[in-house]
Amino acid sequence: MILEEISKKDKLWQGVAFNICKDEDLAKDLVQEMYLKVYDASLKRKLDINDYYIIITIRNIFLDYCKDNKKQVSIELLNDLECNNTAFEPTDKEQKALNGLSFLERELLTLKETMSYHEIQRKFNINYQFSRRVILEVKRKNNGKK
Repeated sequence: MILEEISKKDKLWQGVAFNICKDEDLAKDLVQEMYLKVYDASLKRKLDINDYYIIITIRNIFLDYCKDNKKQVSIELLNDLECNNTAFEPTDKEQKALNGLSFLERELLTLKETMSYHEIQRKFNINYQFSRRVILEVKRKNNGKK
């Protein structure tokens, strides 16, 4: 089950959440909410979960929390969350794979972490099959299959 896999890194997720919100209790709440969101999403569609997906999910939950509670978020924090993604560092292999991608491939891969193909199609007016084909090609390239 997907929750069993991601819960193996619970301490990491707690640390990521704390780096985002700087509040231990809120960090625990963010991680619990992340588990619920990932579980709900996994029931709706097959997810390709990785660390980046989880970090982005935690970040988005925190931003929603701030919006819902009318909390002020500093520009510096938003920039840090956007640019740094809470110190997520890709491995050398992942970085090499990312460097070999075109701008379009990187953007679609990033969007796919938080959106379905249909959501990408509606939001950016990109053909569903086109975005799906680009992402599948990227995955094929990175797995060494052509």
